[in-house]
This record gives sequence, C-alpha cells and structure tokens, in this order.
Amino acid sequence: NNYFDLSFGYSDHTVSKNVINRAVNHYNCKTVEFHLDIDKKGEEFYSPLKSAKNTGSAKSGVHHWIHQRLTAVALLILLPWALWSIHANILGASYDEVVAWLSQPLNAILSVLFIITVHYHALLGVQVIVEDYVHKEWLKIAKLVAQKLFYVASAIACIYAVFSVAL
Repeated sequence: NNYFDLSFGYSDHTVSKNVINRAVNHYNCKTVEFHLDIDKKGEEFYSPLKSAKNTGSAKSGVHHWIHQRLTAVALLILLPWALWSIHANILGASYDEVVAWLSQPLNAILSVLFIITVHYHALLGVQVIVEDYVHKEWLKIAKLVAQKLFYVASAIACIYAVFSVAL
C-alpha cells in the first residue's frame, strides 16, 4: 500500500545475516545501508551529511535551487533566440541595421530578458561555488558582496546599452 510509490531503505548497525535478510525480505526494502568500520576502532565511516543533520536549515537552499532551475529553463528558450539573432541580424550588419533591429520592441524586450536571466543565473552559480569552497567566513562574505555588485553593475550597463541603442 505505497500510495506515493516510495522506495524504502533499511539501516542498522549489525552484521547479522538474519537482520539484513529480514530487512530485504520482510520489509521489502530496496536499499540496505551498510556501516563500515574501516579502521576497526568501532567508529563507522560516514559522510558529511551525517554531521550536518539536525543542525538547522539554511532556509535558502530550495529557493536558490528553484531559481537556478527556472533561469536555466528560461535560458533554454532565450539562448537559441539570442544566437539566432546575432547570426541572422547582427553579424556583418551596419550600425544602422543593428539599431533598426534592436529598436523593434520584441527584440529589445527579449534582449533585456536575456541579459537579466544570464546575469542572475551566473550569479546564482558562482554563489554556490563560493559558499561551498571558500571556507574563511570574512573572505566568503567579501566575495559574495563583490560578485553581487559586479553582476548587478554589469547587467545595468548591458541594459543601459540596449536602451540607448533601441530608443
């Protein structure tokens, strides 16, 4: 009676074949977790996840993950448009032809959306890298602030360029 079609696992600190057999056959577990005593000191090998459990939530992981995926989906639509637009309308075109193309409202709007999406997606990506791999707290904060300032300033400059050409 597995309404949500969930897979169940079993974890125990035993080497007893009977306990493992009961987990697989009686409880119908799809996964059995084995605890390894590599150095034979009675302590099991564990991943950093175990030390992170019950330490509270960062409260931003899911929100961040959703934004990263949404911007990726938006880029799946906007990137082919941008590449096609550059190839078909901008490469080899004169300044006046580029201005005429960018002056069309749809092209200006899609250009601005592309700029915002690329910058936000990149910001989210580098934020994860810094949070995961920079361990000194002061340096992490400094890098995150500098990155945000850089990406916001870059996006503003790009949007200003689009508007100055399009208008």
